[in-house]
Amino acid sequence: MQTPLAVFSCPSDTKPPQYDDGAIPNSATSSYQACASSYDGFATATNPAGVNILQRNGVFDRSNRYPARISDITDGTSNQVLIGEVKWRMDGNLRNRARIYGGSDQANWCQGATNCVMISGQWMINWTAQQGNPQPNRTAGSEHPGGANFAFADGSVRFINNTIHHTAAAWIDDANAFDRPNNGANYGTYQRLFSMQDGLVISGL
Repeated sequence: MQTPLAVFSCPSDTKPPQYDDGAIPNSATSSYQACASSYDGFATATNPAGVNILQRNGVFDRSNRYPARISDITDGTSNQVLIGEVKWRMDGNLRNRARIYGGSDQANWCQGATNCVMISGQWMINWTAQQGNPQPNRTAGSEHPGGANFAFADGSVRFINNTIHHTAAAWIDDANAFDRPNNGANYGTYQRLFSMQDGLVISGL
C-alpha cells in the first residue's frame, strides 16, 4: 500500500509518489482509477435483491455488488470504459486522492475508502467543483491538453475530449434511470460509457 509503482504513474502527472491521507500513512499515489458507475456511487439506493444495478451500473463498483463479467456488458465492450486517467492537480489544494488500494469504508470512511480507486461518470472530465465537500477524485482528468486517456473493455485505449457530451444527470429513481422517459436525451454520452446495460446508443465519441 505504501510502495509507489511506475505502472500507476503517468509521466505528465506531477504527483508525489506517496501522500499521507490518514488511513494509510504515506500511501502510494496513482494516475489511474477504475471506472465505476455513471451515477454517484455513494448513494445507498438498493432493491430487495441487493445493490441497485440501475444506479451502480459500471464494471467496477462498491464491494457489496457482484463482480461484473464480459457477458454483463450488454452495451458492447467497445462502449465501456474500465480505467480512467486522473491527475494530482485536480483542485485548489493541488491534490487528488487517487491511490493504488482501497480501504474499508466502514472502518476508515473516506480516508482510504473505495473512492480512492474509482471514478464516476456523473462529473465531466477535469471537473473541479465541490460536491458537498471537495471530491476531485471522483472524476477523470489529466495534464494532457483537451482531455484524458481511458482503457476500454475491448482492450483499446482512447483519448476522450473534455468537450464530450455530458449532462451531469443525477440519480433519481429506477423509473428515471438513464433518462429513459425521454429516450436518454438528458443522459450524456460520457455517462453512457460508464454504464454496462443502459441500452442507449453511443454517439459523439
